[in-house]
Amino acid sequence: MIGLRGDVLLLGAIAILGACKGPSKEPEGVATGDAAATSPQANTEPAPLVVVPVASAVTGPTIAREAGPPPSTLRADRPVAQDTAAHEERVYALFATFRVTDVPGVTKAPEVSQAGLDLLRKKGEARASIELGAARMRVILQGRGFATPSDAELRARFDAYGFALLLPPANAYRVLPPGALRALVSERRTDVSPTGPAEVTPQGEAGRRFGQRVHKVKVVTRVGRAVFDVARVPDVGDGGLLLGRMLLDLLSAAPSTVLSAEGDVPIHAEYTWAGGGGLVFDVAQLARKVEPTSLSLPPPGVSFVTDPIPAPAFEQIATRDELAAIRTGPVELPPGPRAVEEGLSIANHTEESRLLLLDGAVVARVGPHGRGVVEGLHRGRYHATWRTVLGDVPQEITPVTVPGKLDLGAPEK
Repeated sequence: MIGLRGDVLLLGAIAILGACKGPSKEPEGVATGDAAATSPQANTEPAPLVVVPVASAVTGPTIAREAGPPPSTLRADRPVAQDTAAHEERVYALFATFRVTDVPGVTKAPEVSQAGLDLLRKKGEARASIELGAARMRVILQGRGFATPSDAELRARFDAYGFALLLPPANAYRVLPPGALRALVSERRTDVSPTGPAEVTPQGEAGRRFGQRVHKVKVVTRVGRAVFDVARVPDVGDGGLLLGRMLLDLLSAAPSTVLSAEGDVPIHAEYTWAGGGGLVFDVAQLARKVEPTSLSLPPPGVSFVTDPIPAPAFEQIATRDELAAIRTGPVELPPGPRAVEEGLSIANHTEESRLLLLDGAVVARVGPHGRGVVEGLHRGRYHATWRTVLGDVPQEITPVTVPGKLDLGAPEK
């Protein structure tokens, strides 16, 4: 059963954080969701909101969580037992963004349309609409910055390690064991990357945000490190712990790793990857919802599937009209031979999916050894860069001319 804690349990929370410095034992029985291939990563409209003041401490008697069995570990080859909870009575809604830290600059030229470019950059953001209940969580991945289709949905509950994934139109779900989120958001795959020990170190108080006290926590794993800003929202229950599990899964931390105490919510995180590059998670809105919400995992009436997620080898994300709007018009280019007569021909000769950015705006996604033609661009010069969704493979900015050709890596001989 889940109870509430007050600030009188602060010392217990610190003890939990201190215990996480040592190696965490990874749960057994984790099954991969896509056995056909191994990913390189293995190495909706919101309901009405009301902003309400949250007490800085729970008054009156507090009830500690009863001792019980540890959370079970979800398996990709087995459905999840039907959730008995119908609705969460107290739900917090958060709106957050993920952005890489090395966004390239804009081509400096008279023909650049800043308004059109700003709009395309905005549409290319990776956004998340998050609902936190007392023991459950629902996350909707939105925008074009993730490898998943927009409005893909993740669900989690406190008594289970792992997530359920629902793709539009949300009539079926797949199980994502711990360690699968990196491949999901980067490559639209469900491969499981090994999780391992995490060193968790409190970093002290960090002022206030959303009217709540905030403290910092540093987490280090084999894939990198992250510094989290954690807000104290006492009546959020265990919902914040579920959000912490999701953010720690991107670090390949063991699912039993504890980021913070019950009643805490991660609202900001800055990741620095071991191989270079970084990612920033930031919550822009934190509010209480007006009415009870169903956050059950799995949702009622939704079937269980194990099929691999369809992933096109090439996908032009920006429309022709959107691409045309980032320039005021075509530019005359010096005469000479052209690799193609129209558009930008691109090819990805690596083993990982990549996003193609032009002047810092996401325009296409190319799978491993995929190729295609980006159509709708005016003739002219652009700044191109390839990157992963997580920003963990930094790439240099490359000047390109349209019409033209752009390859990543060397083709196989």
